Amino acid sequence: MAVNTQLQVRRGTASQWTSTNPTLASGEFGYETDTGKFEIGNGSTAWASLSYATLTSSDIPELSQDAVNDALTAGTGITKSYNDAANTLTLSVDTSTIAPLNSPTFTGTVSLPNNTVTNNMLAGSIDNNKLANSSLTINGSAVSLGGSTTIQAGPDEIAVIMGALI
Repeated sequence: MAVNTQLQVRRGTASQWTSTNPTLASGEFGYETDTGKFEIGNGSTAWASLSYATLTSSDIPELSQDAVNDALTAGTGITKSYNDAANTLTLSVDTSTIAPLNSPTFTGTVSLPNNTVTNNMLAGSIDNNKLANSSLTINGSAVSLGGSTTIQAGPDEIAVIMGALI
């Protein structure tokens, strides 16, 4: 049977806390409803002498990383590894369990970072007829991609093309 528990933090406005100046029990939270600040009691120090609880800017990324790690659950074929000291979260896929598709189909726009697919990787695996522009025009002659052409040029044109032969 489920048991519902409600935690209610002691609260009041900043002026109410200052005027009553209570001593909070050890670990007891006191929340200022008008400022959003809070203090944590130690069992012996009055409210006015306590310091507000704070988070430093370096605490926030650490808390975020821990929360992300806690929120992620690795399923079948996926291993999650969190290195708190190095601030890294690694997800590994076991391709013997989760096999990549032999012929994936994409719909819409697929964007890849620069240098992720090289000419050697393609190795002629894309037919020219599947390309939107399967040819280039050089000096009025259409040349299919992967093809070649001979260009008639005089010595001055070669010098300009080559750059260093002037």
